[in-house]
Amino acid sequence: FNIKTHNAFGKNKSEFYIESIDDIILIVSHEGKIFIENFDNINLKKNDVISSLETNLPKNIDLTDTYISNNYLYVAYAKIKKDCSSDTFTIARAKINFEKLIFQTVYNHKANLSIDVNFLKINSNQCPELGARGGRFVVFKDENKELILAGLPSKYADNSFLFTNDKNSSNPKLLTYKFVNFFLIDIETKKSTVYSTGHRNPTGLLINKFKNFISTEHGPRGGDEINLLNQGLNYGWPISSYGEPYDTTANDKYYFLKDHFNLDFEEPIFSFVPSIGISQILEIDENFSEKWKNNYLITSLKEGSIYRLIFDKNFSKVKTIEKIKIGKRIRDINYNKKNKAILLALESSNGYIGIIKSQNEF
Repeated sequence: FNIKTHNAFGKNKSEFYIESIDDIILIVSHEGKIFIENFDNINLKKNDVISSLETNLPKNIDLTDTYISNNYLYVAYAKIKKDCSSDTFTIARAKINFEKLIFQTVYNHKANLSIDVNFLKINSNQCPELGARGGRFVVFKDENKELILAGLPSKYADNSFLFTNDKNSSNPKLLTYKFVNFFLIDIETKKSTVYSTGHRNPTGLLINKFKNFISTEHGPRGGDEINLLNQGLNYGWPISSYGEPYDTTANDKYYFLKDHFNLDFEEPIFSFVPSIGISQILEIDENFSEKWKNNYLITSLKEGSIYRLIFDKNFSKVKTIEKIKIGKRIRDINYNKKNKAILLALESSNGYIGIIKSQNEF
């Protein structure tokens, strides 16, 4: 299907997110267009034109995630101004209706995203990905409260995104323009508190059957992380990272510290060096496959692969990793319970949907 492509670092990509409910697949593009298709049509590779839904979402947005809970479709997005800046991240929801979706704001998050915009611009006609600074979220219930855990862009503690070895440099390294905190949001009261800090760019998030929050996070060059999130902890960015700045060479000294624990930061469960372009994480449904029970899937952009993982019982380390090559950038992953199918959001110059089933289900 055709959706508007998005230029990022010289590459055109059709960035979108995928959700499903019963036999219906919802495809949400990064600019906020929502398409609907029946699972059987996709599974049988029919070449029908995918229908779009009417919505009241504003124009000029950079949408960063979607989530379905209690028959609501939730979305998170940054509203982009003419100068490519944004000062608000919004989480909104709409009662699912397959004709028109009317979104109402759940939470507005104030964050100045105008700093270093000129550095991030690919060309004069294209705004940068503001969504590259977090935006993933989950919706869940706790003690009858409906809550959201969301990774949202924030300023670093010294009120600056600049972090450089040479404070007097006229051209400081723009290393920390990506800085994210996880916020716990009460949907009813719209109040929020910081849940965890020290994150660079979380690109995946889930709450598993044990009520654990597990995030996946882009490092700089190297150092993509899997993190077990716990309230009140600091995960080290921009002081500690197993990656390094993009412009460093093998002869340079390490820029970031290669230790978390001894600095009272939380160590990642696992860090990919080199980076894989980590994206979303999925807990595999227990009814999907006997062989994949208690397994997790992590998708990747740069590597165009799925990584099948088994964690230890405390989610303190990864016991095994299997790399499954797909061959396209994978932005998102979703499980369709009714059809026992894993859905992949595959992006390139056009959008593609991938389907994974157990062999005896095809």
